[in-house]
Amino acid sequence: MKEIASSDNESEEFLRLISEQTFLALLLIQDNQVKYSNKATAELFETTIEEMYKWDAQRVLDAVDEEDRAFATEQLMKKQKGENDIVTSYSIKINTSKGQKHINLFSKTIIYNGKTADLISGINITDQRKAELELKESEDKFKLLFNNTNDSIFMIHVDEEGNMLKFVEVNDTTCTWLGLTREELLSLPPENLLPPDLKEKGKEAIQWILKFGFLTYEIEILLIDGNRLPVEMSSSLFSDGEKKYVLSSAREIGDRLVAREMRESQIEEKTLLLDIITHDLRNYLARIWACIEYSSTAKEGSLQELKQQASKSKSSLLQIDNLIDNISVLMKRDIGVELELKPVKLLKMINKCIADLKDIYPDKSLKFNLENIAKEHLVLADTLFDQLIINVLTNAVKNDPAEKIIIDFKLTEKEDSTYLLEIADHGKGIPPDKRENIFERYSEFRKTGQGSGLGLFIIKTLVERYQGHVTIKNTIEKDYTKGTTFSLLLKKATK
Repeated sequence: MKEIASSDNESEEFLRLISEQTFLALLLIQDNQVKYSNKATAELFETTIEEMYKWDAQRVLDAVDEEDRAFATEQLMKKQKGENDIVTSYSIKINTSKGQKHINLFSKTIIYNGKTADLISGINITDQRKAELELKESEDKFKLLFNNTNDSIFMIHVDEEGNMLKFVEVNDTTCTWLGLTREELLSLPPENLLPPDLKEKGKEAIQWILKFGFLTYEIEILLIDGNRLPVEMSSSLFSDGEKKYVLSSAREIGDRLVAREMRESQIEEKTLLLDIITHDLRNYLARIWACIEYSSTAKEGSLQELKQQASKSKSSLLQIDNLIDNISVLMKRDIGVELELKPVKLLKMINKCIADLKDIYPDKSLKFNLENIAKEHLVLADTLFDQLIINVLTNAVKNDPAEKIIIDFKLTEKEDSTYLLEIADHGKGIPPDKRENIFERYSEFRKTGQGSGLGLFIIKTLVERYQGHVTIKNTIEKDYTKGTTFSLLLKKATK
């Protein structure tokens, strides 16, 4: 305990000046009455010093926020009584006419005029507290954004040589991607996240960032399950004066790569189609040109030869026409053109295709057998149906070296409102090991550079357009060398 004693006038004046000029609030309470208050205390409570001297302890405590009042009351009473189990330093809130204030207090028991009293010193920390709250709110918002963004964000400590030393900070997305906890990541060497074949690329990227301060690049991250995640990385260099750090955000680009691969594939497809068109057109035009050349140099009396050359020209023109139709089918498929399905007379369409085939191959001896196909049979199709049949027939002729080519049609009516149309040839057949990808677009042209490879793909495309299905089998069950049968499952149609 300390005794407050009188001093000479000079000392009293010095203490009074300090008390009045200090920014610390000084308050002395004894016997539940205010015995001393300085200007800073009066300003704190939004009143005057004269008024403060009229206050009792309860008036002071009434200004204390309800949340802190019980504790403040307990401490005030204990210190006026001189008890030992006290708290000397704590914070409270007081409510004034200008709003709530936060106060840091230092309070202890002293002896004043021979009796115990509570001497309280305080400092207004409202602005500081507000700044702390705003900072915390800002930090909370940052953490919320940091941990809830869809991008991976992390900071790595690096050295001057571009070596990644350790993780400094990682967000929740990074942990989720990698399947590791924050603690596990912070203890993990950063280079462990790069596949072995990309470690050098990662180091080169860090060296570039050290030199230029920023880099956006694509790389793959090695996940805990061994899979690789393609990402776009945007990285910036930071320094605290002594150490260097690289702050990076990574975004998944799997969809972008797929889209890029699709674009590249589409370009490849279109380029290949152009090659096919150029290849086939040149072949057909070469035949026509040969016919024209022959006609222009033919001698009188070679009418039969001229007719043969004209027939060959007609065949080439029909093949060009068929190629154009196939390209039309492909283009309409690729741009999603939907043609209206309607009843198509099966027998009429088959007969038309047979007539066209004979014109296309005038030098071939062709025979056609039709079984169970009548005028009343209708299938659900559209104006492109003849391309389906002519491509099956063309395929049969191309793959039959015999002098006399026989093609058999057979129609079977199914119970599920479908027809099974089988078109069988007796050519060289298709080996079982080549059937898996036979309907793939341009398959033959890719392998040999001969034949467009469009026909079989057109068959599959059109059958699926008509909500049907196509399969192939041996014409003679156990001998693929005796021909191939196309089985077309087609929907029935009614008038």
